Amino acid sequence: MDALQSDLAQQLAEGHVAIESPHLGDSPFVDQEGKLSQIAVEAENDGFGSLGIVIVNHDPSEAGGLRNLGIDLLNDSDLDTIVLRSPTIVDVVSKTHHRAELEIGRNNLAQNLDPVAYPGQLHAFIADLDNYSAPWGMFSLIAAIVVGAVFVAAWRAARTAFIR
Repeated sequence: MDALQSDLAQQLAEGHVAIESPHLGDSPFVDQEGKLSQIAVEAENDGFGSLGIVIVNHDPSEAGGLRNLGIDLLNDSDLDTIVLRSPTIVDVVSKTHHRAELEIGRNNLAQNLDPVAYPGQLHAFIADLDNYSAPWGMFSLIAAIVVGAVFVAAWRAARTAFIR
């Protein structure tokens, strides 16, 4: 575990928010730490699950680096979900939410990277995940079409074999 990951993990263990180098004051999120922590507490109280929010000052140098950091932090914590944010990238990892719903929420979080808008975006993200439902109607329709096609093909094959 590198120093950044260790520091972020310690901050998450102490609360719901971890900000890279908060003592330097160069992150625009330092002033919002209280709001972000309150959002995480409310999410857990409302049944979303435990939420960690991680802010890093620089984009990762490799593709998937932010997600990899999130997975490591998630595995080292008791949190259910971690939302990660760098200057131009947002990612989410979770033990309790499906990847499809996380992607929908992540895309909405990435629409506006203004730090001032971030608390409102987190509220919307949590609401999106709470209201997510797999499109069972579409799955049922596709399954019915496939079963119908198989039935018709079997009927035609049986009819053709019977006529000969």
